[in-house]
Amino acid sequence: MGDPVVGMKLYHTYCQVCDGEGIMAQLMGITPIDHTNPNETNPLSNADIINSILKGKGRYMPA
Repeated sequence: MGDPVVGMKLYHTYCQVCDGEGIMAQLMGITPIDHTNPNETNPLSNADIINSILKGKGRYMPA
């Protein structure tokens, strides 16, 4: 397990602009995954999440 404080800082630095309340998702017209909804996140393994973060996902989520 990682450090949640460090994780939150990384999220705010690199992810929040599109995920969550980020303006970029609205400008691009996409709906990012709702990380607070277990119906969306439970099917994802840790490996799936890590892979999406490190390698990106599709044309809208850079690594």
